[in-house]
Amino acid sequence: MVLCKKCGADNPLGRVFCGSCGIRLDLSNLSSDDMAAKKSSIPLMKTLLPKILPVLVVLLALPVALAAWPHMQPLGKKGSKSGSQRVAGTLQAMTRIGRGASLGRDFTEADINGYFEFSKAKEMDAESVSIRVGQGYFTVRVVRIIGPLKLGSVQLRPRVSQELVCVPAGTRVQVASASVGHLTWLGPFRNSVASRIYRMVSAQPEWSVFQNLSEIRAEPEKLWIGVKKN
Repeated sequence: MVLCKKCGADNPLGRVFCGSCGIRLDLSNLSSDDMAAKKSSIPLMKTLLPKILPVLVVLLALPVALAAWPHMQPLGKKGSKSGSQRVAGTLQAMTRIGRGASLGRDFTEADINGYFEFSKAKEMDAESVSIRVGQGYFTVRVVRIIGPLKLGSVQLRPRVSQELVCVPAGTRVQVASASVGHLTWLGPFRNSVASRIYRMVSAQPEWSVFQNLSEIRAEPEKLWIGVKKN
């Protein structure tokens, strides 16, 4: 205990000001035993906090890391080189239609996936691009390698998957949801995922076809795309 010279009140070790009168305590006359007792009175949490803080950070970050863990498996039916050629030929035919003409074609899920796998994924700076088509919607998944990232002397090249669920509506495609890995993103974060995939696709020469889009419909394992040049 520390005795206040002004009011005579006893104050526990570790206190700087008197709990009774508020004056600053004189700690200059504390003995070595008093100082040792003062050190031993430090709250246990202050001693343990530096040790448990890294564990707490890991425990808090782990759910986020697991949620963002990428989907590596491509969506939908696996395509082929011949399917890729069919899609490429159809898109070329659509770009060549004359003014006032219209053209509509079915694109199967497998052929679209073959087109991405064998023709476009590398050009889009992606490890894989795939699609699954259902009734009234389609899902696009892009897997990319980011980095390299340096962690000390180690170089990391982590993968990230981005996914959009899209709903065709006439000549427009609305984004119903967006996710990174297993984590669904909302609001402006959803828009950032959609914008990233849109930039990848719209940078391709074939995108000019969709400037004349007249209708797009999604049916199980099939997209119907119609164009009309005004």
